[in-house]
Amino acid sequence: MRLTYLFDPLCGWCYGAGPAVETLAAHDAITLELLPTGLFAGRGAGRMDAQFSE
Repeated sequence: MRLTYLFDPLCGWCYGAGPAVETLAAHDAITLELLPTGLFAGRGAGRMDAQFSE
């Protein structure tokens, strides 16, 4: 089985899924692909800069 986990590295909720992701990764029958994405991914996405923080 192959699972793709889409997550936002800047999202605290995504880190909350860590224990479940570790459990899945430990299974020999599962191939786990981590695919970071989210609010600040891709061309044209928002960027964290001084203007954003204001």
